[in-house]
Amino acid sequence: MFVGTDEKTATEESDRLSLTLPGNQVDLIKAVAAANPNTIIVMQTLGCVEVEEFKNLQNIPGIIWVGYNGQAQGDAIASILFW
Repeated sequence: MFVGTDEKTATEESDRLSLTLPGNQVDLIKAVAAANPNTIIVMQTLGCVEVEEFKNLQNIPGIIWVGYNGQAQGDAIASILFW
């Protein structure tokens, strides 16, 4: 499952007031993980993001952090996930 931030929640021009994922993404992660025992989280963020609420959930065997967009980013993520 892909989650993350965008230019509305993390920019160079403003300070972030929280390190949590914006919106209801943490609740969504928990719901998907409850239904799927092999949920891998791919976080594409502009900066650090708090993972304490879901990093130790039994159904999440891995979290992958990726930065923003390189030319072969999609291929690289697919190689990691489907190796």
